[in-house]
Amino acid sequence: MMAPKTRRTVGRIGIGIALLLGALGLIITFYPGAEAKYFGTAAGAAALGLLSPGWPTRLVAITLAVVFACSARDGYRCGLEYQQWRTDVFLPRLQER
Repeated sequence: MMAPKTRRTVGRIGIGIALLLGALGLIITFYPGAEAKYFGTAAGAAALGLLSPGWPTRLVAITLAVVFACSARDGYRCGLEYQQWRTDVFLPRLQER
């Protein structure tokens, strides 16, 4: 069993990594679908915050994990729509030239 100080440290590090990857996910949104990987990893890192013994840190971790998981799902869906657009609209126009 981990000591409370160790659990608190691991939880805070997980939340810090989640915030960093979440910020990178916001920057990488110029490529449709790429943010799904960043937000998915950020959600996993935020889940490390559940190890923290304090409830405020756990609530922050749960909130971040849910927000980043939803953002990862939206990024994945955006990537699928981009791939569909590329095969249906963009590539046929290139082949006509």
